Amino acid sequence: MTIVRGRRKQGKAQCMAVWTSAGKVMDALNRLIEAQGEVDKARDGLTKYQGAVPDPGVRNTYEGVEELLVYINAKTEYEKGLARAESKVRNTERVRAEVADQVREFLPAGSQVIYDYHGPARSDAATRYTIRHDAQGNVTVAK
Repeated sequence: MTIVRGRRKQGKAQCMAVWTSAGKVMDALNRLIEAQGEVDKARDGLTKYQGAVPDPGVRNTYEGVEELLVYINAKTEYEKGLARAESKVRNTERVRAEVADQVREFLPAGSQVIYDYHGPARSDAATRYTIRHDAQGNVTVAK
């Protein structure tokens, strides 16, 4: 019989179960922080795109077919770039929502955990995050 974190456990298998659970929790928290970072980058990219690439806008008069074709090409390129940026935001938000669902499974509603995140390489200096699961079911990440 062994003692693990103040509780009696029967044998090595149960000790491994506690370790595996801790590993799963830490993995989910790491993935949530990383997913939130990706969402933030995607949103920032969309904002930068919208600020840097102006919508060509519709004019009342085009001086010939060539000018109309220039407008059509510019509008098409603008819409493609905008669609890519918006798609990236949607995809990163979907991944973050999936990971947040996993965090909801173990973090009780109305509570928070303060977690030292060591980066994707796990060797970076730790950054402290607060992960909250509010009473409405929202999971938020804050430094």
